[in-house]
Amino acid sequence: MEFLNYCPLTQNIKNIKNKNAPKTLAKKIKLHRLHQGLNQKQFAHLLKVDSTTVKFWEGGERKPSEKMVEKLRHLRLL
Repeated sequence: MEFLNYCPLTQNIKNIKNKNAPKTLAKKIKLHRLHQGLNQKQFAHLLKVDSTTVKFWEGGERKPSEKMVEKLRHLRLL
């Protein structure tokens, strides 16, 4: 998406009026994964979790642990 000179991640939380900004953790995780060009299996491998875990996170069925949230922040994925 960067080649189009547009990145949805730059339309971030700073611009609270932005209606397209992801509001849930599930949507943020999915958006960042897609922005990295990774499928769920590749993303899971990067995080050292099972791909079904990523599926549950993105579907909003489960939330990552606080430790995993910190890991995501460290990797600049959140």
